[in-house]
Amino acid sequence: HETPGQRAIFLKGEGPVFCAGMDLNEASQSETLADALAEALSALYLSPLITVSFIHGGAIGGGAGLMSATDFVIADPQTVIGY
Repeated sequence: HETPGQRAIFLKGEGPVFCAGMDLNEASQSETLADALAEALSALYLSPLITVSFIHGGAIGGGAGLMSATDFVIADPQTVIGY
């Protein structure tokens, strides 16, 4: 949801990693969860706003996908990225 006057979306992880993705056991049992993730990534990628992700610690699986859906990535040099 966009707010009038908003020009950018910034994504930042909380804790030791940006995003470690989702539980693969849970995801394999829930088509709804996979559909929701696909919809979120698509909305982020297609947003008319500038999107920036600030990466630290790790961006693994879905976290790497989330990072890849943004226009710009600013990463700590020690960050681990894994698809």
